[in-house]
Amino acid sequence: MKKNEFITISKVVKGKVTKSNEIELATFYKLMLDIKESFINNNTISSQLVEMIPDIKEITIDVDRNTDCDLPFVVLTMLDGEKKVFVIPRWHRIIWGLLDEFTRN
Repeated sequence: MKKNEFITISKVVKGKVTKSNEIELATFYKLMLDIKESFINNNTISSQLVEMIPDIKEITIDVDRNTDCDLPFVVLTMLDGEKKVFVIPRWHRIIWGLLDEFTRN
């Protein structure tokens, strides 16, 4: 299986993609690794992402669904086409902030 060089991060509102950007895999990986190493006592999400990033093709954020739920999540589309629900609790503001930043203009 061919490894990807980019990860697409998309934001969905009312069932339609409103923002979508490609991020270099190496950049996203380094960012998550830096977070993992910087927050030793609270790095569960970044640690899990570091392990999965090489196999992720796309990250999709359903804004409407996450607004109305207790446990917000993203959907990871893997290189093999499998979709995985990845829960990111709200208190992981740095991760949510980065995903928001990646889906701006």
